[in-house]
Amino acid sequence: MIANGCKWLSRHALHVPANSRSTCILAFCCFSVWRLHKRRKQRIVPEFEDANAQASNIPDGSSSRLAMISARFDGGPVEKLMRRMQRILDARNYHVLIVEAGAGDDFGDATLEYLYQIKRENGVILAVCTWNYAEMTASQYSSHKELQFALENSIEVIPLRVEDTYPPKPPFGDHHPHDQHGLGQALVQMKIPPTLVFLECRGRTALQIASDIAGRLSSEKAGLRARHMRSPSHVRSRSSCQRGSWCGCLFLSKLCVTGPGQDAVLAIVGIEPAPITTGRSFKAFSQKLSPARNRSRFLRAPEHHCDVLH
Repeated sequence: MIANGCKWLSRHALHVPANSRSTCILAFCCFSVWRLHKRRKQRIVPEFEDANAQASNIPDGSSSRLAMISARFDGGPVEKLMRRMQRILDARNYHVLIVEAGAGDDFGDATLEYLYQIKRENGVILAVCTWNYAEMTASQYSSHKELQFALENSIEVIPLRVEDTYPPKPPFGDHHPHDQHGLGQALVQMKIPPTLVFLECRGRTALQIASDIAGRLSSEKAGLRARHMRSPSHVRSRSSCQRGSWCGCLFLSKLCVTGPGQDAVLAIVGIEPAPITTGRSFKAFSQKLSPARNRSRFLRAPEHHCDVLH
């Protein structure tokens, strides 16, 4: 191996005596570094190119719902993962806001601007639920303040579960400088209760998380459009949609029914193509779903719902 290193070094214009022990050692070191660099390059480049190729499979998000990432920005691996995920979505035209690292005095201004934009455009907050998310701190622009803003303005929150501790348990107590009474945990229980469906991020790559969020934001946007498509022109086709006949519509199949009437469409989490089940009621169709799936999340065919996506 040392001889090979000497030969490699001599071929690259360093003409030195091959019988010099120190020269051979130097040659061996140079050769080893070169091989290591070559192998590392061969290993990294294909993975990077493959990630870009997979990201192209995420559909274009130009018409997706606006979102903002709310997290404890500490420069750790979770923050880096979320920023990679945001860059992937940004490349596919998804509107996901995140405060830039090292923004200094602009950090607070950017947070205020993004929160106002989320409220104005009926956006959603992606809460990165580390164990200490929503802890009360000295900052006026902390994750606690962001979650409190979401609570006070009825902004939807999609929790991203990144750790085993869930829901978050922000610390408090007599020795805590800002939260002696557990207000952080109380806020979490109100806005991110255990019953709220989270998006699983543990053990997943930035690309996988980005793909899941892309689907969620696209579905949310479709749900918002559906909410405003209630006109008398759809009345005639209600009965055909009610029976599940094929009329080119989409069922609101993943719908958390929160109340009667129009209130029932306030928690749409997805849409699915209407099945071809002419003459069969949607109730019969829903009963064929696996018992493991929460049927309370599925539409029970109240008459005024099926027309909204025509």
